[in-house]
This record gives sequence, structure tokens and C-alpha cells, in this order.
Amino acid sequence: MTETLSILYTFNKILVGFVVIIIYLKLSNKSQVSELTPIDFIGNFIIGGIIGGMIYNPDISFFRYFIMLVSAILLISCLNYISSKFMFARRAIMSVPIPVIVEGKMQLDWVTDKKLKVDLIQFMSMLRAKNIFSLEEVESAQIEANGELTVIKKGEGAFNYLLVQNGVVLPEELTQLGKDEDWLLQHMKALNIDLEEVFLVEFSNKSHFYIVKNNGTVVSKDIKPISLLP
Repeated sequence: MTETLSILYTFNKILVGFVVIIIYLKLSNKSQVSELTPIDFIGNFIIGGIIGGMIYNPDISFFRYFIMLVSAILLISCLNYISSKFMFARRAIMSVPIPVIVEGKMQLDWVTDKKLKVDLIQFMSMLRAKNIFSLEEVESAQIEANGELTVIKKGEGAFNYLLVQNGVVLPEELTQLGKDEDWLLQHMKALNIDLEEVFLVEFSNKSHFYIVKNNGTVVSKDIKPISLLP
């Protein structure tokens, strides 16, 4: 293979890789970094390795290169689908939000957890980036699954929690809320709603349920403040 043909061959591999990735991002509706899941980040390394390791190797055929690239993208798509449909898979793969401050109190059990590894210096830097220069200003703050910091200043309200998705209770959200599944089921019973007919349940402002049923019906209901509940 002459040098010119080799250059054209390599260019075609780069072009195909670029086009395949663009099509994948378009079909998955993930055009922003903040929309990428941990699976996507790992997949990016794999795809980068495939493209970087194969485009300059003349012994690897164009067909083999294309099949490997498409196979990697299909694997990433399948893992993302599984993690979105099955909660046990999501808990095993995805990160969880880390509550750092709740109702003005530092959550030491979460902050000092060795598995979570909250860097307080970085946390303070993130607060300053949001024009918050004292912990006393903060009502609630948590590091989201994507690494972003969400902050509510005192007097601004409270976090919302997604407690049920597709009829499945999300225990991590209940834990952050400081409640358990029995508490949730008691309120569902009081509202005459079965968990099986629920698409999602959101709890916000410490006292408000927003429920969407599988048939699209919406139930919006205030309850007693969370601090007064058993």
C-alpha cells in the first residue's frame, strides 16, 4: 500500500468513527457532557481505544474496525437501557447523590464515608463558585450523581425527591429524605393509591406529594410537614 493510499485509508477510518459516534449521540439524545452516565464515560474510553488503536494499524481491516466500533456502541446502549429499567442494575452501576448539608446541618455520616470520599476543600470551592461564602447561608446542599453541586440557601425552600419510578420504590431517595418504605406506603394508602398503578412519586417542599399514575392521572397533595410525621 502506497503512502497516499495509507493516508486515505486512515482518514476513512477516522471519518467513519466520527460519523458513527455522531449518529449514536443523536439517537441517544446525549449532546451535553452533563447528560452522560458513568456507563457513557467508561464507554468513551473503550471507543477511544478502538479508534486510536485501530485506525493506524494497516493489518486491521476496515470491516473489523467498523464491527468493533458498532459492537462497543451497542454494548453501551444496552447497559444504559438495563440500568434505566432495573433498579438493582442502576444501584450497582450509577452513583448516588451525596447529601452534605440537610436543614442547615452537616451530614457527617455521609461526608466521612470512605466509599463516597467527599472532598471538603473542593466542596467549599464549589460553594464559592455559586456565590455562597459561608456555610451558615446554606439550608441544603448535595453533590449530584453527575458531580454537580445543588444548593438551596436558607429561606429558599427544600430539595425534591423522586421516591417511586415505574412502580419501583427508590430506597436511596427515601434514605436521604430520612424516611422508609413503610412511611411512603402509609401515605399512598391514605391517598387510596396502589404502588402498582404509580408511574412516579415526587416529594417536595417537605410536605407535598406529586404523583403521576400509569394512565397519566396526576395527584397533587399537601401533607403535614415532614418533621411532624412519625
